Amino acid sequence: MVEKPSVLIVDDEVRFCQHLGKEFGRRGWAPGSAHDGAAALSSLSARRVDVMLLDIVLPGESGVETLKRVRREHPRVRVIMLTGNAAVETAIECMKLGAVDYLSKPVNLAELFVVVERAREEG
Repeated sequence: MVEKPSVLIVDDEVRFCQHLGKEFGRRGWAPGSAHDGAAALSSLSARRVDVMLLDIVLPGESGVETLKRVRREHPRVRVIMLTGNAAVETAIECMKLGAVDYLSKPVNLAELFVVVERAREEG
C-alpha cells in the first residue's frame, strides 16, 4: 500500500488550519495541524511529515525560531513559510535557514498546491 504524502499546517488561526486540512485531504494528502512551534515539533516527532507549512507569526516562539529547530531536529522535512506580513528581509532569512519557499497570506490555493507538490518531489 502506498502511503499518502503528509503535510503539517502550523498556524495559530484554527479555522485556517481546518480549511487547508480539508483541501489537502481532498487531494489525497494526510494533513495534520499545530498551533504553535512546540506543538509542531511534537507532531514532527510523533509522525512522518513530508512538507510543513509554517506561519511566521506564532504564539510563543516565532516561526523563524521554529524553522531553526526543525532544520536541526528534522532536517528531511521540507518547510514552506507563510506570512500575512511579507517582508523581503524575513523571506531572505527563512530561505537562508533552509525553507524551500515563502508564500504570502491569503494564499492562492492553486499556487500553494503547486509549491507543496514541488517541495515534496524535491525532498
